[in-house]
Amino acid sequence: MLRFLIRGLLGSFFITVFSFFLTAAGIVLPVGVNVLTFLSCAILGVPGLLLAYGLSFIQIYV
Repeated sequence: MLRFLIRGLLGSFFITVFSFFLTAAGIVLPVGVNVLTFLSCAILGVPGLLLAYGLSFIQIYV
């Protein structure tokens, strides 16, 4: 249970950091921190983070 919460919190933190740096670089991929992104990061870990950004990329650019 503790690992689940830690992975979710770290995923939320990295979503915030990646969004900041991508926006500063001029790349717009709007991934927000919400229940679905928290759960995907908590359950899947890094693949959940990549899933969120991959879906955002597909939604905008494809």
